[in-house]
Amino acid sequence: MAVRLHTQMMTECCAYLRYKRQYNIVVDEYKNCDVIGLNDTSDFIEVEIKTSVADLKNDKKKPKHTWYGDDKSRKFKPNKFFFLVPEELFEKVKPYVEENFPYAGIMIWNQGGTKGRKFVADIKVKKHAKMLKSKKLTDKQFKDLIKRLVSSMIISKLKLL
Repeated sequence: MAVRLHTQMMTECCAYLRYKRQYNIVVDEYKNCDVIGLNDTSDFIEVEIKTSVADLKNDKKKPKHTWYGDDKSRKFKPNKFFFLVPEELFEKVKPYVEENFPYAGIMIWNQGGTKGRKFVADIKVKKHAKMLKSKKLTDKQFKDLIKRLVSSMIISKLKLL
């Protein structure tokens, strides 16, 4: 059940970033990121999908949070980082996020909000993220994102066969 929920939230997050927020490029499952949204080479965000409080707490172990908290890190990092959680978890996760991930924003996902509407998820930003960096993507990073995007398209088409 949790895997299916995660997949549904990730798909709806991609739709939200592409169609509602008008990001030009949206990529899922790239460099240990659930979703990346890119408007241009200097405006991109990461969204990490969390389906439970335990799932969120396990994220603390990931090395990327050390990089995201370090202004001098040269590792790959987006301009802003968000957690996407089901709406009913917001009050439970907010204090934990504020204490352990002070740079992170929180988006909420409402499962019942998409009935009758395709490609428009009911997602809202409840806590804004802090700017992690202002540098543009390198050409290599941009090309890697495009490769992942094309791979996602091919995989989706193969699943339909």
